[in-house]
Amino acid sequence: MSAVVEVGPSGSSDVTLAFFADKEAADVSKKVTGKPLLSMLDFQPLTATGWSFLSTSSSLLRPRWVTDSVVLYRRVNRPQELSSALASIAVGGAPVFDGFELESRNRVLFKTYTLKGTVRLPSLEVLLPPLPSALSDTIFKQKTPETSPQEPSGPPLELEIEVRMPGRASVLSSYTEARATGFVWRVMPGETREVFIRSETLETSRIALWSLSFGSGVVAVAFYIAARRRRASTSLRT
Repeated sequence: MSAVVEVGPSGSSDVTLAFFADKEAADVSKKVTGKPLLSMLDFQPLTATGWSFLSTSSSLLRPRWVTDSVVLYRRVNRPQELSSALASIAVGGAPVFDGFELESRNRVLFKTYTLKGTVRLPSLEVLLPPLPSALSDTIFKQKTPETSPQEPSGPPLELEIEVRMPGRASVLSSYTEARATGFVWRVMPGETREVFIRSETLETSRIALWSLSFGSGVVAVAFYIAARRRRASTSLRT
């Protein structure tokens, strides 16, 4: 599973939530149950709160080891709405993204964004619906270094969260991996991770307004000085 939270300069956010299954698990699921593995997950609570299904044809959304995938997307227009969007991702009635808040502040020529919250991934017993033993053994078997490179398999069941912030970002929590696109936290079943990230952007529009105001002030002072000099020169002649 993976989640990507991308915060835009305006404070709007795009959230993508993806569920993946590798070829072996997908094949066993169809053989044992006659259904795709991911069809056994209930996405109705998400679609009922504003999430939409996305096409997974893009290679950016489908890792090379993926055979079966479901991707959902939601856009929020204000920082305050991100908290409720993430809170709607729940397992067993408990939110996976707990207490998330996106805050934006204006500071003279800069704008800062702070995203903070807790990710809690429940245990496997809570995370997945009841499965036939043949299927669960395939999904949860340990991957070993001897796994053949000709038979690529996915990583162990985990949640990968990537956060992309505008401007220059810095991470204030641990267990983080830096990427060219953002910062990543990995959470295994039964684990908890703190997400705390802050970024800063230079507000070029404010710089332009400040420069215009400053330039107008300089021009006004120049005209004032020139006018004083003209009045002084007229007084001397008279």
